Amino acid sequence: MKKIDVRIENIKSMQGTGLQMGCLLFVTVEEMRRGMFLKNESLMGKPEDVSSGMV
Repeated sequence: MKKIDVRIENIKSMQGTGLQMGCLLFVTVEEMRRGMFLKNESLMGKPEDVSSGMV
């Protein structure tokens, strides 16, 4: 039983770090998209077209 409990705890901690990494990655992607967004907006003046194309 102890081995199973340890495995469950390891999975939980892995999921926790996975979520943190996922959030960090998501924020980074959002920042990159926002940066590209501003560049494209200044070039084209149509941020709506850019956002629909990138999603």
